[in-house]
Amino acid sequence: MSRITAVTVASLVLGLSLAGCSVVPATTKPAVNVPSLDATSTRPTTTSAEATAQSSAEVATGFHKPAVGSAERDAILAAFRVPVAKDLGQPVVFKVTRLNVENGFAFVMGTPMKSDGSQIDFSKTKYAAGAAGGEFDAAGTLALLKFENGKWVVLDYAVGATDFPAQTWAKDAGAPQAITTTE
Repeated sequence: MSRITAVTVASLVLGLSLAGCSVVPATTKPAVNVPSLDATSTRPTTTSAEATAQSSAEVATGFHKPAVGSAERDAILAAFRVPVAKDLGQPVVFKVTRLNVENGFAFVMGTPMKSDGSQIDFSKTKYAAGAAGGEFDAAGTLALLKFENGKWVVLDYAVGATDFPAQTWAKDAGAPQAITTTE
């Protein structure tokens, strides 16, 4: 049994909630109760940094796409939200275009939006020059995360990437390549 599975099983047996989020380095507190948008709808789903503990099956199973509104999806997006909101200087939600999970790793790709679901004016962010010069693609906001010690941790992320660094991230982290390449 892997360490992650053992920790998760122990948390379920003891009734402890270990789900949540952090970002490496863990110096920023995660957002709590911030909505997230599904790519096929503008219906927000409530997320919480203290999401219900995930079962060991959810973390240990093979390739899957967490369902909209699931504790796993909400915890992944809550972890991803922290560095992106900090970079953009405002609360964000995501219009998710890809969210894949396998063997304790997750890959997310989407567009950050204002917390009300409207578009962000990137000319008022640190990405203004790139956005004005065509070197910024809001839909190219992506992250590689790992489930460690009962929570999702952002390993790498990019806001507005015009290239696709995710395959290099996955290789460097030992993550399954399928999570970055499967639509």
